Amino acid sequence: MIDYEKIFQKFSVSAFIMNKKYEIIGINESMSQLFSNRNIRLNSTKCYELLYTSEKPCWKVGNYSCPLKNSFMSGEKSRAILRHKTARGEIVHEVIATPIRWKQGEVVHVIVEYHSSVQEFRGLITMCSSCNRIWMESGKWKSVEEYIKSHTTAEISHGYCEDCDKMTR
Repeated sequence: MIDYEKIFQKFSVSAFIMNKKYEIIGINESMSQLFSNRNIRLNSTKCYELLYTSEKPCWKVGNYSCPLKNSFMSGEKSRAILRHKTARGEIVHEVIATPIRWKQGEVVHVIVEYHSSVQEFRGLITMCSSCNRIWMESGKWKSVEEYIKSHTTAEISHGYCEDCDKMTR
């Protein structure tokens, strides 16, 4: 018989398993190390307590697109780029939530994977042709600076290009 728990523990990607109450019911070694600065209690610690040190779900506190909630509601795989404070400092991850179903098709758990820190832009980015703001996953338009801050660990510094420098003189 296959020992699925051993496989999950050796999974190279940081991952945990959630129930419908958003409680962590399983966590692998990689995820434990990533959040080693937090007290994680299986069947008790909620994901938003671990990830945001909040007593309320992230979608009720901030403007977050929660892939866990999306997977439980839609029954489909969901992903988002999120920023979390970990034992290694603040890190931007691609978070992928995959539903686990009973034989009857009901979603009972979600496996959440944290893929390595996102440092590059991928996919299609929708930018306003007039003001250059970017369409966010939350459904709002944000400045390029806000987009970069929410999708990378990069910091922004301002300066003048040669053409604009000439115009300011």
